Amino acid sequence: MVALMDEIHRKKLGVTLLGALWSGDHHVILVKKALPKADLSGLKIRAIPVQQPAVRTMGGTVTVIPPEEAYTALQSGLLDGVASPTALVPDYRYDEIAKFIYYPLIPMSSWVPLLMRADHWDGLPPDVKKLILDNVLEMEPQVDSFFQKMEQGIIDNLVKKGLKKTGAATEAEDKEVTKKVVRAQWKAFVEDRADPAFLPRLNAIGKPALGID
Repeated sequence: MVALMDEIHRKKLGVTLLGALWSGDHHVILVKKALPKADLSGLKIRAIPVQQPAVRTMGGTVTVIPPEEAYTALQSGLLDGVASPTALVPDYRYDEIAKFIYYPLIPMSSWVPLLMRADHWDGLPPDVKKLILDNVLEMEPQVDSFFQKMEQGIIDNLVKKGLKKTGAATEAEDKEVTKKVVRAQWKAFVEDRADPAFLPRLNAIGKPALGID
């Protein structure tokens, strides 16, 4: 998949993909009531475009407002909840007014690629390329575990502050809803947008890896 992504980036943007050094999941934080199941029906959720297929698939109504207005919108009742990268929940201080952490989480990693202009990269001496890639390859395996530990710490702290987990009542329900969301996200972000020349290869690699059909 990485080789294919690099090929696409080179063709479409003229950049090469060197790696990724940031990761993270997204949660929906709710302010009103506990939910008996993983269903956001009837709730107004602030979500940015990359979160919207997930929110809609879980039944929520997407509300688009600037991030600086989300806090007061939660306070006033204009919003019932907000989707956010887990790492940013403390920064936006949603925990001051939110009461619930919704599950399943949005199965989308905030994967941030490290890119460079392809012509510049291709023109670098081999020893310089090796120096850069050696450092990237050393750090990359540490990214997921670092952010998973940080995010779990954030969630544990939210629970200590009194927030309750809500949504999916069982592990089976969590997995079932997550699979529906993943399928909707793949359609929205890949099948509906990809260059037809690349789509068969993307589907051949991505769908089996994600466990969707």
